Amino acid sequence: ELGIVLLPYLILICLAAIIHAGLSVLKRFTLAALSPVWLNLSMIVFLGGFGFYLAESSIERVAYLCGGVIIGGIFQLILPAVSLNRKGWHPAFDLKQTARMNEFVSLYLPGLAGAAIYQINIVVTRFLAFWLDDAAVSILYLANRLLELPLGVFAIAVTTVLFPSLSQFVARNDLPGFSDVFHQGVRMITAVTIPAAMGLIILREPILDLLFVWGVFKSNDVMQTMPVVFTLALALPFYAIGGFTTRGFYALKDTRTPYRLAILNFIVNLFFSLILMGPLGVIGLAIANVLASIVHTFILYWVLGKKIPTLNFGSIALPIIKIIIASFTMSCITAFFWSRVHSTMSDPKLASIIAVFIIMPTAIICYFSLLWVFRFDELKELWAFIISVFKQRKTE
Repeated sequence: ELGIVLLPYLILICLAAIIHAGLSVLKRFTLAALSPVWLNLSMIVFLGGFGFYLAESSIERVAYLCGGVIIGGIFQLILPAVSLNRKGWHPAFDLKQTARMNEFVSLYLPGLAGAAIYQINIVVTRFLAFWLDDAAVSILYLANRLLELPLGVFAIAVTTVLFPSLSQFVARNDLPGFSDVFHQGVRMITAVTIPAAMGLIILREPILDLLFVWGVFKSNDVMQTMPVVFTLALALPFYAIGGFTTRGFYALKDTRTPYRLAILNFIVNLFFSLILMGPLGVIGLAIANVLASIVHTFILYWVLGKKIPTLNFGSIALPIIKIIIASFTMSCITAFFWSRVHSTMSDPKLASIIAVFIIMPTAIICYFSLLWVFRFDELKELWAFIISVFKQRKTE
């Protein structure tokens, strides 16, 4: 019944996604980035407001929550549609077949299949986790949520912003320009995801304690989740670069290669999952995800390099070495301070607060200071990217 009630949201969010794509072509990204905000605000108002004060039963509260989802979906569609309308787009109902529409369909179907395989991969991993124990699914879910923070906040943002530029260089047949922008994206993504991965590994306990140890989630659950966070964090840079490289293929109007490699990724993940879940449990599933992601990313990059002769790993090797050295140094400093706080503080929650709000910002400052000392040229690009996002928000 709830699925029937929520079905209209599927239509709303799919239409919104198309409009977001139109705004991205015009290099307008803010409204698309804020899209989840409208949904969450609507859900909070309907459940925490109307549902809390007006509902007389649990099912009524769920009904209010569903209403919040639908209203949030309407806002997710209308707000970007108004913005695109101001840029000259006017909606019209047109079912005529054109050459561009036929080209879109030919590109869309392999892309759809590749996305479906990715979702099937997630479902299969969760299905296998159900075979282990009741906690395995929740542990994988929480660990993945922590990884999605740096992925969603920065890696996906860089991918979204640079994708139109990649497409423009392909349209001009400017492959050296494509390579420059692609390498810029790789450098910027690794400059954030490598230290983020190391930070998650070292501070996984206080982060989990601060975010999740409330109610029925206890310290013992943190101990079970920590090894999975450690394992999945190792693949964080590969997740981000793999997603960005896939967009490189899309810019070339090649959706079949990512589809084929998605199948390979699924097979590798399933193979290692079945082998490792028996002896290692949920950690084995995490290791399988990591191995599949690493293999997938390297093959994606290698195949893209075959298509773009000007794309070579040598131009980004030195910057990545600088990032690794700075990240390792930052990690040693972070580990030292966390060990001192952890051993001296009697209140675990207070220790976690200090780790997240004092040690973590200090570590970030140390990391970027080290990049400056190492004369990491891409630091200017990173700063310019952040400034451009804020300037765009002011103009919008």
